[in-house]
Amino acid sequence: MKININRRSFLKSSSIAVAGLAVSQSIFSKFSFAETKELPLAKESDAVAKQLKYCEDADKPSKNCETRKAKDKKDQYCHGCQLYTKTAGEGKTEKGKCMIMPANLVAGKGWCMSWVKKP
Repeated sequence: MKININRRSFLKSSSIAVAGLAVSQSIFSKFSFAETKELPLAKESDAVAKQLKYCEDADKPSKNCETRKAKDKKDQYCHGCQLYTKTAGEGKTEKGKCMIMPANLVAGKGWCMSWVKKP
């Protein structure tokens, strides 16, 4: 089986493929950005947050953060977790996506029992 393709056909096919990739990449990047903006901030009263013992501000005492009181956990915050990706804000207003709670954004100053140190 011999495939015979001339230069003109190859360049035409290649340019169409490259243009298609560029268009699809721009569509998918806009879609994922819009999806992130619409996610609500997780609340301590949410069912998943309760199970994970998530607290919005790890420095404030709350029922959910009782297990964080140990000295070895005092420097643990969502922004320092391997499962966290920052999406917006700075300092106390920082928010991000968490792999454990994909339906919500979490506060950067938050904490949950699934915390894993970033490498």
